Amino acid sequence: MRDPRSRRGPASFARPDRTARLLAIGVMAFGLVTATVVPSSADPRRAAGTASPERHLGQSHFPWRGAGPKVDGTLWLLHHPPPAPIRRGTFDCGSKRANLPHTLSTAHFQIRYGSLGGGLTAAMYGAALERAYHVEVGSFGWAKPPVIPNHHLPGARYPIRIEPLGSRVYGFTTADGTWAGAVGDNPATPWRETDAEATCMSIGTRFPSRTVMQATAAHEFVHMIQYGLGTLDTDSDPDDSFVEGTAAWMEGEVVPQSRDAEQYLWPDITRSMGDFPADGFTEYGYWLVFRGLTERFGTGNAGGGEDVMQDAWEAMSKGKKELPAMATGVASKGTTLGPAFHAAAVAYRFSRKCEGGYVHPLCFDQGDRYLAQLGRQPATGSVTLATPYDGQVLADYSANWVRLPSTAKPLSVTVRSTGQGKLRASVDCDTGSKIRDLPFPQVITPANRQGGIRVNLTSCAGPAFVTVTDERVSAPNPDDSPPDAYEVSVDTPPDLDGTITWGTTRHYETSDPLDTITEDTTNDGSATLHLVPVDPNSGGYAVEDSGASTFTYSYSFTEVIESSGPNGTCTTTSTETAHASGKFSTYSSPAGDAFLGASIEPGPTLNAETDIIGVTMTIPVVVDIHNEGHGSDPDCPFTFDDQRDDDGPIIDFAGFRCEPGGVVNGPYPYLFEGKWKNQQRVFNFTCSSESDDFNGHGTMTTTGHLTAS
Repeated sequence: MRDPRSRRGPASFARPDRTARLLAIGVMAFGLVTATVVPSSADPRRAAGTASPERHLGQSHFPWRGAGPKVDGTLWLLHHPPPAPIRRGTFDCGSKRANLPHTLSTAHFQIRYGSLGGGLTAAMYGAALERAYHVEVGSFGWAKPPVIPNHHLPGARYPIRIEPLGSRVYGFTTADGTWAGAVGDNPATPWRETDAEATCMSIGTRFPSRTVMQATAAHEFVHMIQYGLGTLDTDSDPDDSFVEGTAAWMEGEVVPQSRDAEQYLWPDITRSMGDFPADGFTEYGYWLVFRGLTERFGTGNAGGGEDVMQDAWEAMSKGKKELPAMATGVASKGTTLGPAFHAAAVAYRFSRKCEGGYVHPLCFDQGDRYLAQLGRQPATGSVTLATPYDGQVLADYSANWVRLPSTAKPLSVTVRSTGQGKLRASVDCDTGSKIRDLPFPQVITPANRQGGIRVNLTSCAGPAFVTVTDERVSAPNPDDSPPDAYEVSVDTPPDLDGTITWGTTRHYETSDPLDTITEDTTNDGSATLHLVPVDPNSGGYAVEDSGASTFTYSYSFTEVIESSGPNGTCTTTSTETAHASGKFSTYSSPAGDAFLGASIEPGPTLNAETDIIGVTMTIPVVVDIHNEGHGSDPDCPFTFDDQRDDDGPIIDFAGFRCEPGGVVNGPYPYLFEGKWKNQQRVFNFTCSSESDDFNGHGTMTTTGHLTAS
């Protein structure tokens, strides 16, 4: 992290060749490309129109001169103060002072140049610069860079030099030059800055194509805007990843056919947005994260994704630090930075092209091209059924990916914040037709330590991952993002095996001077259970019959009515009996079959926190009904015996309200219910109750044994 008290130097642009990355690693190993600020001896605030020390821009002082990757000259100059004074009356830009004999003036730029190469002409450079101005200022509405009020070129044009910069530098922008320096307030903004600066630009003469030159012009003009907002040479001090990542991001907005920024892939977003490392070129790659935050709102058009970045930089111009400013940017589109960054991390993980079922924000418009650069990034870790994964994710917006085990069974996935993290998590995989994204319902904090979801990975075409992002902000622009510990664990939701038996009796009796009525009812049965998990992906833990569960059922009812009269007694008897046995069906079975299901709450697994096991049984039976009556005349003028099968089947429910241990926590919408409150994963219970009411006296006894297999 740079010392925010030191004056920043010029912002610039250069690109690493993919083939030269290994050399870049060697350069960085010797500390030649560094993000460390060299304290400036220059006056940190130069008055407009006065001479000041120049930042030394001689090519021999660029650490990337010679073989190796192209690394942005702007960043290096942004950190290294100049020792030599500017020569008044020249067209100097930084240390670039050589006389350039030719001049081209466009609507907004005065260009000095000498010999050009690569088939490029001064008119092509001018057109590229005007295109950058037209899109970034004219169309998008970013603030026009200022010029020094009393010391500027005719027409308030911006000074541009086209000259050799070496084989590995494409260009740079600096606030040190003949026509550059402190302005204070940028008149193009409705708010008042104190640190706005006028700038000059130097662009190289060696480009592999006209498109790359156009992208360079768009990139460097962003730096002129950033200086003009007073955000680079100030206490705002955004990280290099914001400075250069934004400029690289803008290339695709202005020159959509350009692919040059793809050379910087991939940024390591296990490092935080708030404290992203600066090593000379990886900070450029952070454009991909900005693309993930903005692309869903549209690219290359005013009011689209560019609004996010424009609002962020304007917030920095008004005094906000980088993370609150970025939050302001995404808020302009009705979202918040936490979920927006998390979605970008999921898109980053799989890098699928947005087409068909692959839709924003979980894909990139050019995701297939990005993936071709280096392939997917490795997972941070992995988790097994036997071993949880203990990881650390950096605060201030960083990402981890934990690979899940491959299994045909549903998995229960749990994420715990074991440190101070404010974690957002989801389970994600590529099905071959879309990104399947199952987010945890809440942000996971130490106070909300556990979130759990169930997933079935059979639809995944490749490995599934838990995406974990940390949106805890340790500081608005942190010097060092602290790590936050977390744990990912997985379990297979258990099957349930066991038995339930039930028996009920009820006796009803009443009499008056004319009638005596008695009724007796029994309802007995048993069920042998084998319940397997289903995957509703929401709500409580649900199980259903696998086809192996069986039942027996018996029922009897007797009613006797005796009516007394002066000449004798009339007796009417009604009996009902039913017997059934067989297997339970599943949800997909035909109507009328025996059904068995269960729910366990709260999900996702059986443990000491489980409040209820609810079992629902529906058993259809054919009830035999036998009615008979006899007596003597004249009080009982009938004798009958009518036995037949009633129209069936009659659906009867084997249903009980049973809560062992005397703990009443219901009612629940289940026909059988019981408490599971131990760690042995075995549930033995006996429930017995008696009741008396105006209808009679009854008893109920239920016993059971359930085991989580």
